[in-house]
Amino acid sequence: LARKALQLDRDKWYPVRVTFHGSEATVQVNDVVMSGAHAVLSEPKTGANLLVFGRSAGFRNLKVVTGK
Repeated sequence: LARKALQLDRDKWYPVRVTFHGSEATVQVNDVVMSGAHAVLSEPKTGANLLVFGRSAGFRNLKVVTGK
């Protein structure tokens, strides 16, 4: 849907925000924002997966919020 190369320093925390609105998903990592759209994104969500490619990743202050 969308790709953007990022330079991320090892051992540094970065704020990440993922937002779904209808058929669009927006991802913000630090100050970089990217969006993509697909019909499947507008389907009801029953779970979320945080995939990590590479050695490791950490998550802190993780919040999942639903809007109505």
